[in-house]
Amino acid sequence: MSNLALVSFTGPDDQTDIGKLKAYQEAFPFIEWAILVFPRDTGSPRYPQRDWIHRFLDSGPTQAALHVCGQDVHNFINREPEMWELAQRFNRVQVNFFQGKDPIDPAKLSDTINAYGKPVILPYNPKNMVTNEQVTAPHDVIFDRSGGKGLSPDSWPEALTTRFCTYAGGLGPETISEQFPRIVAAARDLPFGIDMQTGLRDEQNRFDFLKVKSVSVYCVNEAGAKLNALAYASLI
Repeated sequence: MSNLALVSFTGPDDQTDIGKLKAYQEAFPFIEWAILVFPRDTGSPRYPQRDWIHRFLDSGPTQAALHVCGQDVHNFINREPEMWELAQRFNRVQVNFFQGKDPIDPAKLSDTINAYGKPVILPYNPKNMVTNEQVTAPHDVIFDRSGGKGLSPDSWPEALTTRFCTYAGGLGPETISEQFPRIVAAARDLPFGIDMQTGLRDEQNRFDFLKVKSVSVYCVNEAGAKLNALAYASLI
């Protein structure tokens, strides 16, 4: 068994059945649906339009994270009204900044995290590490050296004792059995999460519930994650 606390499935979009999202979360209570927003790509695979996002939120997900990218990183940090209002409807926000390409002000981000009052996740990798450490407000971290490209690292970083850590990079039904024990070792005895995105897409780049189910069942059988057996039966 492990201290797996959360499995974040990233990338539901306009083509994803919201009813299925609700049903899967009822069957697997450890699931977090992570919604990507990136103004440049809105309406394309992985990046739903605002109308879909609000319908998803109106369905009452038990755990949902907003992953902000591109200009929406700055919209969140600057507390732009529309973005700020949207963020309030989520349990967590992940700020996908890349300091070398599009710098952010760590002091301003700290102020925003404190004002938000809910968990905020920051990327913790060699390119962002210094900035991450300059953010004085309490925050979670995600280890993903591939920057969302779906590549597993040669070794997983050890968990930080003062922050909730999520592990991402190349995870999916084809790799979970190989990578998960290595992540457990890196997390030591601390609670942790895993996140996946690219590994959940089918050959047509659609969000694939069969892949979600495969990973979720693995987490139940091998990691001791909780299952709602009655709700699960309705998925079959």
